[in-house]
Amino acid sequence: MNAWENPDAFGVNRLPARSVFVPFTDAEAAWRGAAAESDCLLPLDGIWKFRFDPSPVAAPADFAAANHDDFGWDTLAVPSCWQLHGYGHPHYTNIQYPIPLDPPRVPAENSTGSYRRRFTVPAGWKGRRLHLRFDGVDSFFEVFVNGRFAGRGMGSRLPHEFDITDLARGGENLLAVRVLQWSAGTFLEDQDMWWLSGIFRSVTLLGLPPVRLADVTVDTRLDAGTRDGAVRIAARVAAAGRGTARGCVVEAQLCDAQGAAVWKRPLRAAVRAREGEVVLEGAVAPAHAWSAETPYLYKLLVTLKRTDGRLLM
Repeated sequence: MNAWENPDAFGVNRLPARSVFVPFTDAEAAWRGAAAESDCLLPLDGIWKFRFDPSPVAAPADFAAANHDDFGWDTLAVPSCWQLHGYGHPHYTNIQYPIPLDPPRVPAENSTGSYRRRFTVPAGWKGRRLHLRFDGVDSFFEVFVNGRFAGRGMGSRLPHEFDITDLARGGENLLAVRVLQWSAGTFLEDQDMWWLSGIFRSVTLLGLPPVRLADVTVDTRLDAGTRDGAVRIAARVAAAGRGTARGCVVEAQLCDAQGAAVWKRPLRAAVRAREGEVVLEGAVAPAHAWSAETPYLYKLLVTLKRTDGRLLM
């Protein structure tokens, strides 16, 4: 069975799904909230080398090799959809599938895009975990770093994150991605829409501390009578290698729209195990409810610290 027709290939080597947040190692930069100021992010958007073929069989098998000659390849912006740049044609459907209904099999004529670009890991990221994040690829894709397989995925509207720490190296690295237009995922995603292919959302390299906030979930409740609110924050802490989160502290600070602190002191909870989840709860009285007519946004900062106060993330 071809990998793109295999329902088990929806997330090979994919890290657990998490909420969307921008990691920082500097609290002041995090309060400002500008992703460009984060020293944990290396955007990989821009102009990539690109080759278009009518099928995966026609595409070069060794496209991910460092010595593969891509001199004659075209270039394509990432993110983008290749049909909007002259490769293939946009396809619209409303009630019918765009391909024969024979799941999980798809036609052999399956437009294929091969992408290549080089990147350099920042010198200050020594010792960090390297996660490669794709916010959206349509439809099936495989990822290679320096010629070695990193992972594959389907589910084009789902982010995919891969740990490439053991694949990347100091200096220049080669990232190669192969994308197929049709896959088993196509049968789950059909709706009234335009069918467009490629790396259509951003690609980012993250450099994260070995002990880090892996996920943050925030639940809010509002008492309709008193207008008092409550916030529940569940933070998942992960540790890689010999790192341990035992004894670390998770803190949460909440500010209103004017920048004033809602809580007199940060909420705090100690991490009891090498890695795991901690829960913080705080009251907001009275709370400003958000609506489309009167939008109101609070700002929440969640940090992970050592017991000596040293900020990890």
